[in-house]
Amino acid sequence: MPTGRCWKLYVSPRPRHLAEAVCAALTACAGLSVVSLKYGLDAEGMLRPDKLVVHLANARAVRELGQRLLRSLGGAPVQGVPFTCEIGGDGLLSWGIDPPRDPAAQTALSWRSWVTLVLANALCDDAGTDVEPWERALREVKRVGVNPQTWEPASDLWANESVTAETEA
Repeated sequence: MPTGRCWKLYVSPRPRHLAEAVCAALTACAGLSVVSLKYGLDAEGMLRPDKLVVHLANARAVRELGQRLLRSLGGAPVQGVPFTCEIGGDGLLSWGIDPPRDPAAQTALSWRSWVTLVLANALCDDAGTDVEPWERALREVKRVGVNPQTWEPASDLWANESVTAETEA
C-alpha cells in the first residue's frame, strides 16, 4: 500500500452476491488509478459489511468507479457499510479516505477505524456537561471535519498533511 492518500470505494452486497460484485468491480476498474482491491475470502470476510473494498489513488477514480458500478450492480441486494459516505442512494456503494499515517504509530488507521475512534473517545469523555454522550460524539466528529449525517469528510480535512479532493479531482 502506498504511503500517500488512500481513497476507498466500498461495495457491500449481501454475501450471496459477492462473487458477482467482485467480477463487476474487476471489470469496472479497467483504466482507473486502482491501488488494490480486496474482498472477503472466507465466511467471516464475506459477512463483513466491507467485504469488497477498492483502494484508489484519487477522488476522480472513486467517482468514476462508483458510476460504473452503479450501472452494473444497480438493484443488487445491499448490506451497507457504516460510517462511510454513501453513493447512489441505497447503500450498495460508499466511500471514505484513510487519514494520514502517524509516523509514530505501529499501524495506520483506516477511515472507519478513525471515525469510530473519534466517536468512541467523545462518548467516553465525561466533560461534566449536560450534553448527552451521543450528542457530544456527533458534535466532535463534526468538529474534526466529518458530516455526521452523510459521513462525508470536509474537502479540507487533512489539507496540511496531504493532497485535498479538489487537487486530486
